[in-house]
Amino acid sequence: MIEEKIYKALSEGVTSVEGRVFPLFVPQGELFPAIVYTVIADNERKGLSCSTHQDCRLQLDIYDKSFEDVKKIEEVVKGIMDSFYLTEYSSQSGFDQESNLFRVILDMNFNY
Repeated sequence: MIEEKIYKALSEGVTSVEGRVFPLFVPQGELFPAIVYTVIADNERKGLSCSTHQDCRLQLDIYDKSFEDVKKIEEVVKGIMDSFYLTEYSSQSGFDQESNLFRVILDMNFNY
């Protein structure tokens, strides 16, 4: 499953989150910074030579107490995700008033 590979790559590669990489949401009571990953779509394609390829659309949410820190984590994450044959990447920054945390939302497409 692609989720296992994403979890392993991010939890080992982004040392500043200290393993706080979660599917779908951050569990209540967790510390920050943290990363949440959501697979939006995972599609299988057949090529002309009958080979199979996977396309994946992934959303990553990075949370931390400082804007500067979420942007630093974003750069590390982007470098890690390049190893997944990243084909498209977009980023949106904001502030989550409910949690009082800065947030970067990454929308990524890649092949594997």
